[in-house]
Amino acid sequence: MKVYRTDRAKHRLKAIHDYISKESPAIADKAVRKTVATSRQIAEHPHADRKIPEHQQNDCREILPQPYRIIYRIRSHQIDVLSVMNDRQLLPGDIEKL
Repeated sequence: MKVYRTDRAKHRLKAIHDYISKESPAIADKAVRKTVATSRQIAEHPHADRKIPEHQQNDCREILPQPYRIIYRIRSHQIDVLSVMNDRQLLPGDIEKL
């Protein structure tokens, strides 16, 4: 399966990069590359990662490359990365509002 990042996930990843790059552009680039590489690995075993504790849905999972959460939805023909966020941030009550 192919992994796609939603516009929201792309925006969040850019916001993470912009925030980190204020202090260290090199670390910001490395953090984004690591997160993107991790999200590509989801395609190999999409069900291997844990269900999101706050939203126990079978089609939504997360992988935790510290200090981030990559939240994704498994569809029949693709995987959609819904959001990338700091692991200390709280999720909204509705997963569609990530």
